[in-house]
Amino acid sequence: MKSNLKKITTWLLGLLYHIFIWTVILTAWAIWIGFWFVWLAFPYIVLVYILVVPLFQIYRLISRIKFMKYIRQSVIIFGGRGKGKGVMFQFAINNEKAVLSSQDFGENCTIVSPHDYFESIAPNDFLSAIKNDWKPVDKHDEWEGKPYYLDDSVVYFPNTEDSYLKKNFKSMPLTVVTLRHLYNTYLVINAQDLDRTWKNLRELQLDGYIKARGVIGFGPIARYLPVIRRFAMVKYSYYDKYQSASEGLLPFSALGIVNESTKGLYTTSASAMKQQYLATNGVISYGLIMVKKKSLFYNTRFFSTVIFKQKPFWFRKEKIYQKMLAHVNMKTSKN
Repeated sequence: MKSNLKKITTWLLGLLYHIFIWTVILTAWAIWIGFWFVWLAFPYIVLVYILVVPLFQIYRLISRIKFMKYIRQSVIIFGGRGKGKGVMFQFAINNEKAVLSSQDFGENCTIVSPHDYFESIAPNDFLSAIKNDWKPVDKHDEWEGKPYYLDDSVVYFPNTEDSYLKKNFKSMPLTVVTLRHLYNTYLVINAQDLDRTWKNLRELQLDGYIKARGVIGFGPIARYLPVIRRFAMVKYSYYDKYQSASEGLLPFSALGIVNESTKGLYTTSASAMKQQYLATNGVISYGLIMVKKKSLFYNTRFFSTVIFKQKPFWFRKEKIYQKMLAHVNMKTSKN
């Protein structure tokens, strides 16, 4: 009896949930369609559209400029599963002319394995610099000016394999710190957790850290709403100090230290507190990017395409799949 009652309750809750979702969706579409009917009756309302669209585009432009300014410092993008790391990676790559990457993110992306990239100056390493004992190697001219995007860094450089990585990636630390000298470029890393990425790599990537705080646009409601369904929006936090990023500190403006009703009376004190907070914790700021869903090319199940022999049944991007497969076959033949 109790079991049947529980099933009925679960079914009713599920029904109410779906009714709520579709009520919101249909209401949104009714308002959207109603707006255009109102425009037919009152043409001057088109002025609202003329004003709103440019403001929306200006906001997207400012958000993009701000985000790319952080990216081009050499940063680590991190965050939990489904928080929007991949969307941010894709957004950054879409705003580059050409990039190198460990995985495929579209037409402007050339796949280069992490080993081939970071060990391209071998046998040179820090000891070569210390002893002034350099071994000249051939330069990859096609890499000049192209940033390297290392996706899933925890897979390629797990902190648990510290001894192996130190032995087999001796040139990597020197490559990372001299990228601007070597190829006039920068490195962008993607990781689920800062502390899981190889310590030597993490400590050399010191310019900044971007934490993905959540993605909007793939939920049961957002994916069906007018206009909104075309975009994916990712909230993020930027930090310029590792300790602040690791602890997930809030920006000074979000702490609420100064009460709104009295902050005018203590301007000097509030300013001093802010300066002290920034001096201790570095720059911390919130941001939001908006990405058109049709510009998302990355494969969320990349490793199933390179580990399994069979082509995944869900994989429809034939061109990208063949590109990945060719890269794997090339690496296999080399070995």
